[in-house]
Amino acid sequence: MSLRTTGAPAAGGRRRWSPDEALPPGYLLRDELNARSISQAELAMRTGLSPKHINQVINGIVPLSAEVALVLERVLGVPSHIWNGMEAAFRDAQVRQATEDRFRGYIEWARKFPIAELVKYNKIAAGDDGPVLVGKLLAFFGVADPEAFAELWNERSAAFRRTTQHKVDFYATATWLRLAELAAAEMTLKPFDAKAFANLLPGLRELTRLPLTEALHELQQQA
Repeated sequence: MSLRTTGAPAAGGRRRWSPDEALPPGYLLRDELNARSISQAELAMRTGLSPKHINQVINGIVPLSAEVALVLERVLGVPSHIWNGMEAAFRDAQVRQATEDRFRGYIEWARKFPIAELVKYNKIAAGDDGPVLVGKLLAFFGVADPEAFAELWNERSAAFRRTTQHKVDFYATATWLRLAELAAAEMTLKPFDAKAFANLLPGLRELTRLPLTEALHELQQQA
């Protein structure tokens, strides 16, 4: 991989460099040393870093710190933002890959939700499955993993009265509550009036039979 610059010019006329893929900055450092015929031992002398540390950076064993990025900027003339950007992108890619691998264990959990309804409300895309579906569902509910979802949404759904005559689908209930929560967050509402809310209670059950957007609109009209 060679050093290249793309995009609009940054301050001072220099164009920002962007990598084709997430590689550790050691790849670029090795290329720069080869292009300049500088050995790792010589770079260690120029930078004041140990030969071992230089070798570990080149091989991606240790992170390239912001301090070292500034040293390399002075020694090699490659801006620190390039080193820092490569390091951040590489570590981010590593974490994302590890997360995707972990999400594969949650696929059956994700398939318990009412997928068609979530597609209808544009919370996921038709065809989403696997780790992608898991990630979108966790983002939709605002939680890090299924364990956090269970703890948070078991507590929230428990606050609602449930019928004893029919089996309640917990995952559908949680989805409906979250959709309502997100929709309500977009509304401009009047100050809470306990008496007015009490007057609405008898008719709320019928509103649950309507599609969510219609139910919320009707509730606003009644309020």
